[in-house]
Amino acid sequence: MRKYFKRIIPILVLTVALLVISAISRNVREADASEPQISMPIVMYHHIQKSSKKLGNYCISPEQLRADFQYIKDNGYTPITSRELLNFMDFGQPLPEKPIMITFDDGYLSNYVYAYDLLREFNFKAVISIIGSQTDKYTEIDDKNAAYAYINWETALEMQESGYVEFANHTYDMHTQYPRKGCKRLGGESINDYTVCLTNDIMTLENKMYEYLGKRSAIFTYPFGAVSDCCPDIIRGLGFRITLGCEEGMNRLSQNPDCLYGLKRYNRAHRYSTEDFFNTVFAGKRLK
Repeated sequence: MRKYFKRIIPILVLTVALLVISAISRNVREADASEPQISMPIVMYHHIQKSSKKLGNYCISPEQLRADFQYIKDNGYTPITSRELLNFMDFGQPLPEKPIMITFDDGYLSNYVYAYDLLREFNFKAVISIIGSQTDKYTEIDDKNAAYAYINWETALEMQESGYVEFANHTYDMHTQYPRKGCKRLGGESINDYTVCLTNDIMTLENKMYEYLGKRSAIFTYPFGAVSDCCPDIIRGLGFRITLGCEEGMNRLSQNPDCLYGLKRYNRAHRYSTEDFFNTVFAGKRLK
């Protein structure tokens, strides 16, 4: 009988713990449902080029970018930073009436050549998610061809110190690790091996950012929006407060820190007019 109780007690303790956690989670969800929510769209840009031959799903023209910024301004939206989001979350500091986030993925040099001046002209803030291996590469070879090059560390520091740009972690080198797609777990890969692989890559870039920019990032941006089930917990465990995905939709912000994980974004493709694109974004609908 004693052996039976020794075996059953841990099971009972675990069961009670799970019930308590479930009740707490339910209460949190119910509290969240009653909280006022703030709508916040996020736009996802990539490359910017003058040549019409380059334009496509992930590349727009400088003229389109200017028109986009003007439309954002004319419709009363205010681009915000991660710090403003976290101040809202942690201290209840109010956000602008109509917040929006402007993001650029991959860290192309064209972001510096074409977007940087526009950000300053419009007094807009933006997040650039850099691929660490590319930032390192173009720091070493010092190639400044805006048709294909990436931002180097010196340029990144200049942009950060301006106050108009903050940088996010887009992995050090998980865009080209075929057959792995972004941060997804490989078939047959153990959780331990996957955790080590993901952690080593992400922290390599975090340490580089601290070395060259003097700070680590609060934002992690998933390459291709690819995520495995255990990935978000690993990312949280590394200290990231905000994660950006690729799913379309409107973000609803509350005082629940969970709402900053897996934020939705709209990819800005060339084929849409500024008006059509942003009217869809502002309405929180899906692009056609």
